[in-house]
Amino acid sequence: MSSPEDSPPSTSASDAGTPSAKASATGTAPNASLANAEGGGERERTDTPSADEGAGHDERTPKPGRSRRLLRRLRGLRPDPRSLAHWIIAAVAAGAYIAYSAFQWRDFAVPSWDLGIFSELAKQYGGLHAPTVDIKGPGFNLLGDHFHPLLVLLGPVYWLFPSGLTLLVVQDLLFAASAVPIMRLASARLGDHLGAAVGVSYLMSWGLWSAVESQFHEIAFAVPLISYSLCSWIESEGRSRSAIVSMAALVFVKEDLGLTVAAFGLVVIWIEWGRTTREGDFDLYVRSLTSLMATLRSRTARIGAGLAAWGILWTLLAITVILPAIHPGGTWEYTDRLSQTDTMTTGPFTRLIFPTVKLQTLGLLALAAGVIGAVSPYMWIMVPTLAWRFLGNVDFYWGWHWHYSAILVPMAVVALVDSAHKRRRIRGAAALAVAVSLCSNLAVAWTSTIDQFFDRQPHALTARQRTAAEGAVAIAGSGHRVVASLRLLAYLVPDNRVFWEGTAKGADVDVVAVDPASAASSSGEAADKWAEERFGGRWRIVYLKEGYQVAVRIE
Repeated sequence: MSSPEDSPPSTSASDAGTPSAKASATGTAPNASLANAEGGGERERTDTPSADEGAGHDERTPKPGRSRRLLRRLRGLRPDPRSLAHWIIAAVAAGAYIAYSAFQWRDFAVPSWDLGIFSELAKQYGGLHAPTVDIKGPGFNLLGDHFHPLLVLLGPVYWLFPSGLTLLVVQDLLFAASAVPIMRLASARLGDHLGAAVGVSYLMSWGLWSAVESQFHEIAFAVPLISYSLCSWIESEGRSRSAIVSMAALVFVKEDLGLTVAAFGLVVIWIEWGRTTREGDFDLYVRSLTSLMATLRSRTARIGAGLAAWGILWTLLAITVILPAIHPGGTWEYTDRLSQTDTMTTGPFTRLIFPTVKLQTLGLLALAAGVIGAVSPYMWIMVPTLAWRFLGNVDFYWGWHWHYSAILVPMAVVALVDSAHKRRRIRGAAALAVAVSLCSNLAVAWTSTIDQFFDRQPHALTARQRTAAEGAVAIAGSGHRVVASLRLLAYLVPDNRVFWEGTAKGADVDVVAVDPASAASSSGEAADKWAEERFGGRWRIVYLKEGYQVAVRIE
């Protein structure tokens, strides 16, 4: 849609009927005929105004059409119905995500210690401190764990709303907002109805719902950055600076995402190479060395090469310099997640596809792309993430649970739109691809996560257990150095300095708060005896209800 400035002012139909308009058309002053009819008047003037007269007239009166341009500008401020529909769909999804997060928070449902860790990080940033997170270990600077300086943005939000639930809501809103550029692109390429269906498929995908269930992680920022940068790049045909900046910013979300940025840069070069050789053709065999040389001289290819270099540089810098410099052990903590011994024993190719849960993950991603999207170059951006996950020796990296696939979902959906648009002449191809994506995403998400909305019993605490947990948090108080079990970590962070029972060795603490599934409870020891053995001194239990215990140091 052209802007008001792009359209020259025109004379409306209503203007044509006015005396001034008629006079302009005939070259006659409006009152000249009346003067002649009355007689004795001046002779009718038929000559045109001089240049000086015209200039004087322009200085005294507004230029014709200026008001109309202003009106068109004001009309441009009205919300586009298509865009409004996209935001409504995103808002409904955000409400569903937040409702699920609120259920989790109310029921003390904690799948890992990460929410406690990131809550402490946000609290430290909100207080303008370094992100020292004792949950990882006494005095541990979290910038030595993963390279995620962009998380400093959480500080002001947490300062205003100091709660672990705040981080859950932030992630939910970011996930929902990431669907808007996808729906905009899909609507422009496939039509409004299919565009909305693509948005629903994306928002209901197992990748995003698994991430919501896994609670807050740094990828909350990566998902909208990837979504916006890919869609804006395609819409602008490689001319969007904001798309480049958004993609480049991924390196500050997590150290491995530099490889994702590099993969995007290489895909940009690949697509541009295909255009140089033959418009719209992605067949390897039509590319030539001559066309590659021509491609590399293009602006688009230079941008791709720059992004590739930028991503690789930051990944190497983070892993080999920044993280080891901050980590207490002087190394990158996750080096041992890739077992070279296992790789040499079984072979890297075998490790990439077995056990079969890895193939299941690949199959679900292909279905999320509507199958047709699997041939799009934008699917290749997934390769670095899938490679380190599948080569890793941690089994929860391999499957489709947890949050690890959330950043892959926007790539899959964009690949769907890209491939369906290129094959739009095949009748029904786009609709079928979108249907496959929507049905597969919803089916997997429903059976793994969404159904918990309707069957809370297996996942929720009883009312008495929930009251007991709330009581333990209240009794622990504020201003203390607290050793807590997994379930209570995030709830105690706002008002205390919190340590985790598994890493608190040698910490100087004065309160212990544990849940029935904690190490202290599982050992069969009372919390006071457990604390005395590990932290010394004398302790006394001040709260015991439904397996929740709080003990305080008395000397």
